[in-house]
Formats: sequence, structure tokens, C-alpha cells
Amino acid sequence: MAQRTDAMKVLVVDDNQVNRYLLEQEFKARGFAVQSAPNGLEALLSLQESPVELIISDILMPEMDGFQLCYALKRDARLNEIPFILYTATYTDAEDEALGLKLGAEAYIPKTADPESLFRQIEATLERGKRGGFKTKSLLSADDEVGFLKQYSARVVRKLEKKILETESALEERNNVVRQLELARSQLASHAEDLERQVAQRTDALSRTVSDLEAFAYGMSHDLRAPLRAIQLYASLVKEKLKDCTDKELLDMIDRIFRSGARMDVLATSVLAFSRLSNAPVELRPVNVKALVEELVSEYPEFHPPRASVQIQDPLSPVMGHKAFLTQCVSNLLGNAVKFVRPNVQPIVKVWTEPRSEQPRSQVRLWVEDNGIGIDPAYQDRLFTMFERVHQGGQFEGNGLGLALVRKAAERMGGRVGVESKLGEGSRFWIQLRVAPDSVM
Repeated sequence: MAQRTDAMKVLVVDDNQVNRYLLEQEFKARGFAVQSAPNGLEALLSLQESPVELIISDILMPEMDGFQLCYALKRDARLNEIPFILYTATYTDAEDEALGLKLGAEAYIPKTADPESLFRQIEATLERGKRGGFKTKSLLSADDEVGFLKQYSARVVRKLEKKILETESALEERNNVVRQLELARSQLASHAEDLERQVAQRTDALSRTVSDLEAFAYGMSHDLRAPLRAIQLYASLVKEKLKDCTDKELLDMIDRIFRSGARMDVLATSVLAFSRLSNAPVELRPVNVKALVEELVSEYPEFHPPRASVQIQDPLSPVMGHKAFLTQCVSNLLGNAVKFVRPNVQPIVKVWTEPRSEQPRSQVRLWVEDNGIGIDPAYQDRLFTMFERVHQGGQFEGNGLGLALVRKAAERMGGRVGVESKLGEGSRFWIQLRVAPDSVM
């Protein structure tokens, strides 16, 4: 149907707001001037104020339906010349159509028609009316009107009964769905309880296993230290006894025994430290980071020039932590910073703190930056794992526990650790903890 140039006025009558709106838009898109009403009574009131040139009406509506509206219009001499089209999704039987046409409707169109088909039928109806005139009255005789009322009442009752059955069926279907949902919810709740129980049992078992492993590691490390020290002692005594020996191979083997014992003693000590970190009670207190770092630097000769340059950038913010744990963290990071450097290069280490922007004034990050050999990003996620050594080949001494101790200590203080590094360009390690009150100096 082409767009109209004469803005024909049409009244759309439908109690369904969505259907009414969609039909209004279809008419407007084709150049019609549109007004609307939600039922027959409202339509009659609208027509009193603003007559139209075409009416299209749904049938099943409250207060006054489409049949009653058509019947009333065709009995009103002021309005009976307006072409009337019934447009329905409910009254689709042949008897319904025959009744509607007898009441004076020009056309009877089911709502199953697509918009193009609907407007072709509307255009055909209007053209037909122009040629032969529109119906101006009901085709029912006086006797037929009595029959119409009976027939109309019977059809309404049947449609209502059908609607009731459809509604009951829909309600039953809904109730079935609700029952299925309740059953599914009950089953899910039961499964969730089973899963929670299993998780609790496995967590408890895992906790016991971890505790047993930590106890075993602690006991093993503790018990190993005595024989290791004995090995070192006897190796030094043998070397002293053989101080005049000229067998260099024998003396070298004794040195190897002593050095191996020393490395094993360091490893046992580190495992003991890790076990203590896992089990020791933690009470967080304000820690003066500046004093802690300065004390560490002053105590260890390897942090002094010309062997190394440790630069402390003031101010260092105080943190909430455990002094012994934080000392363990910082000493390990400083030790690594001066150890992992290229030959004939003086280690330069910078230490500073910064507040974290994602949590203003609640978190502080302690940085330790070096000019060392750096770490390949592919290995950085393994750095803080026990016994993990990134640099192989024996160039640098270590047992792979230092950074694991740093991570464990930071976690026990409610913090976390991380690293930023590129191979050959140095590293920046950080520990993030809660900031201490401003009053701590």
C-alpha cells in the first residue's frame, strides 16, 4: 500500500497497548492521521469529539467489544457512514466472520495477516466502498436483532469458556514448571550441601597433610643440622691434621666435603625458617621501615661500598607488620640484589616506598631495585616457589628458598609480593603491606 498524500483519519481500537501502538505506527508510516482508543466505549467518546474516515477494531475487549461497537455505530445516523473493519486474533471462526459482516462491518481481517497483506485488504475495502458505497446500517432485521443478541451472548460465553480453559491450561503448565523448578532447587541445595561437606572434609584432610609435612620438614631440617655440623667439624679437623699434606687432590676433596656440608646446613636452616614462618603466631605492629633497612645495611659488609651501593630514598613509610618477618623479607631481597650481577659490576640497589593509588593511604609498597642480570618474564611466575632456581649452571649460589620465604612472610603479614624485570636490565621487587598510622616515625 503506497503512502497516502491526503492524510486520511483512522481510529484504532484495541485493548492491548502493544498491539495498538504497532498498528498506529503502521498507519502513520503510510500517511494516515491516527487516533486510538482502548475499548468500544472510549472509541464512541473519541468519535463524538473527533470524527474519522475509517475505524479498525479488535473484537475481544473489556466494557464494550468490537461486535457491540460495530452494532452501536451502525445504529447511529451520525456515525453509520464510517467504514468499519474488524481485526481479531480470537474470533476467527466462519460463524464469527458472518456475524461481524451482518452487523455492518466492511471487512473481517484476522490478525495473522502480515502488515502488507493487512493494508492491501484495507485499500481494497476502501476502493470497494468508493465504487459501491459503504454499509450504513446493520443487515440484521428486527427479528434478527433478537437472534443476534442470543447468538452474540452464546459466542461470548463460548469464547470466555475457551479463554478460561486456555488460562487454566497455562496455569497448570506454569504450576508444573514451578514444581520442576522447586524440585531442581531442592536437588541443587542437596548437591550444594554434599559439595560443601566434601570440600570441608578435603580441606580438613589437606590442612592435616600440610601440617604433617611442615612438621616433618621442621623435624628433618632440625635433625639434619647436627650431623651436618659434625661433617663440617670433622672435615676441618682432617684438613688441619693434613695441613702438611702435599696431595692436592685429597685436600680438594676435603674442601668439597666442607663446602657441601655448609650448603646443606644453609638449606636446612632455610627450611626451618620457612616452617617457622608457616606456624609462628603473627601480631602486626607498626614497623619503622627506614630504621629496619638502615640497620640491615649497616650490619652486612656486602652492602657497603665499594662492594655495593645501597641507596635509601627518603621518606620510607612505616607499615603494619611483624619486624622479624619483614627483616627476613628485606634481607633476602637486598642479598639477591647484590648477588645476581654481572662480573666486575658494582651492585647499585635503590630502596623506596610509595602509596598505592588503588587504595589511597591504606596500602604502601616497598620497592627494592637493582642493576643486576634481570629475569626472563617466562620464569617470573615461578620465582616465589620453594626450591625454584631461575639461574642454573652454578654461576650463582642459592637453594631456591629465599624468595619463597619472602612470599610466605609477606602473606603472614596480610600482604603480597611481586616483581618487574627484564633480562639484562635489572629487577624491581616489591612487598605491599598496610600502612601504619602517621604518628609512627
